[in-house]
Amino acid sequence: MIKRLSPTQVRTLALFAVLPTLVAASQLIPHEFFFPEMGALFTLSVYDVALAMIGLGLNAAQISDTRFSLPLIALFLCALLPTVQFTEPLLRFFERFAMDGNLYALPPSAVVLAGLGLWTPDRRRRAACLIVAPLLGLTLGLFIGLEDLAIPSFIGGAIASALWCLVAPSLLARHFVPARPLRIATRILGSWLVVIGLIVFLTALLPAREQAPADGTILPFSDEGSVPQE
Repeated sequence: MIKRLSPTQVRTLALFAVLPTLVAASQLIPHEFFFPEMGALFTLSVYDVALAMIGLGLNAAQISDTRFSLPLIALFLCALLPTVQFTEPLLRFFERFAMDGNLYALPPSAVVLAGLGLWTPDRRRRAACLIVAPLLGLTLGLFIGLEDLAIPSFIGGAIASALWCLVAPSLLARHFVPARPLRIATRILGSWLVVIGLIVFLTALLPAREQAPADGTILPFSDEGSVPQE
């Protein structure tokens, strides 16, 4: 006998299906991309941060108090929105304190902490979520703010996609997945996030490789005392 879904479960499934449906339509139907659509796809293109936001939502889903999601989302937005709006002054602030050269460590650190948060015991789960939420908001805000498309509709699409990553998987897990399987699945995801964050961090430490021009010309390392070769 098939169990009838409650109205809450139906709404949860509908919310969860919105973004995958839009992404599939965006990729399969030839059309000119709209700015909100580009913003939503941009958030998903930052795959490590998007996975970390999903992990944060699944971590919050294991907290019995459903009202906890509201301050968590508010904390995320309070870090994201000012960062998007004031990206350039924020970068100048980091530069003044010689911190701009270390910003590459922010995204993988947020991803690793999100993964570790999925392994925390229940009594520390709230604290883990509250630490990770502003870090992810700051990280995504910098990614969005550094894009050339400083257009409100693009930013709105990016933020809407980020909120989907936080809310939709969390609600799906809360209403459809039992506690024990959810705990096992989130710990597996947490391990993946830690590995992904470490890989991204180590990749950022590698020196950039010089790319030879297509015509075979050998470029000097500096302009001083160099003789161009024909």
